[in-house]
Amino acid sequence: PGDETRNIDWRVFAKRARYYIKEYEQETNLRATLLVDASGSMRFAGEASGGVSKFRYAQMLTACIAYLLLGQQDEAGLLTFDTQTRCYIPPRSRTIHLREMLGALQATEPGGETALTPVLHDIAERITGRGLVILISDCFDDPEPLRHALHHFRHRRHEVILLHVTAQEERTFPYRQRTRFRDLEALDRQ
Repeated sequence: PGDETRNIDWRVFAKRARYYIKEYEQETNLRATLLVDASGSMRFAGEASGGVSKFRYAQMLTACIAYLLLGQQDEAGLLTFDTQTRCYIPPRSRTIHLREMLGALQATEPGGETALTPVLHDIAERITGRGLVILISDCFDDPEPLRHALHHFRHRRHEVILLHVTAQEERTFPYRQRTRFRDLEALDRQ
């Protein structure tokens, strides 16, 4: 009495005419891929952030998440991109894998233009098997195509987490006087 009928093992009931409750705990390993935007817009470091760029913050965030995932024997992988994939490290669960991921993160310099939508569609096709996809980006792209690109991951049966990295100045826009802005993504073309 008090247990749900869906937990009754009906096969045992058919053999023994007594109710037995199925109790089990299934443990599965998580397979996570961390997608880090390395476009030029991530180079921005506002005064309120103490000189820490959005990309540096994304690096620290990625390193912490990878450390936590690998610490609990889950698989973690890394993919950095701008208009195309720069570095791809497939998910693995070895602790030595963290060093490889951190080295790749440290070697990555933000630059190039942002083209999230086509790259995300390409990445969704590249990542095999179900898993968790964590996108760390400033999301400088059109919202509607970006939403469709994220739905592509969901269509491929991935869980998706979007960590939107912004600077304080982007949220509050404190510039009241005439100000000249430089396109951080166009710096590489000059």
